[in-house]
Amino acid sequence: MRVLVLGAGGPFRTEASLVRALATLGHSAKVVDALGWRRRLGPLAGGVLRRQVDRYQPELVLCTRHAVAAGEPALREILAGRASAFWYFDALSPLPQPAVALARQTERTFASYGYQVQAFRAAGVDEVHFLPQGLDPALDRPAARAPADYHCDLSFVGSGQFPR
Repeated sequence: MRVLVLGAGGPFRTEASLVRALATLGHSAKVVDALGWRRRLGPLAGGVLRRQVDRYQPELVLCTRHAVAAGEPALREILAGRASAFWYFDALSPLPQPAVALARQTERTFASYGYQVQAFRAAGVDEVHFLPQGLDPALDRPAARAPADYHCDLSFVGSGQFPR
């Protein structure tokens, strides 16, 4: 399957990890950097993004939250007639309005935090599923050594400022 990941570019972004994971599963995948093009070209970015997507001819467009940088008219054209999904892996609560709008434009939405599934449904998104985020073995590795105070059986990683 040809999968286009529409979001933010960069070798250490989640979008790049998604492309590596898709390739491992035997799919053809690439990132189109909606955020980068919007920063460089402003409102002209939509046309560039549409042409990049059309050239790749994806069977599935997988959007991350940065896909909104394409702009709503360009997104509507990019997603028209194509299978689409939105994976929201940010811990923000309440859900930002641009994320809800993007979820309404795609066929299905995946959320990495369980409480967001109900939040998306309450916002009028029909198909929402729980999909936790994992790690990228190309980037994420256990530390070779750690101080004794850090040894534990279970660790929760995150920024901690959210009530959940």
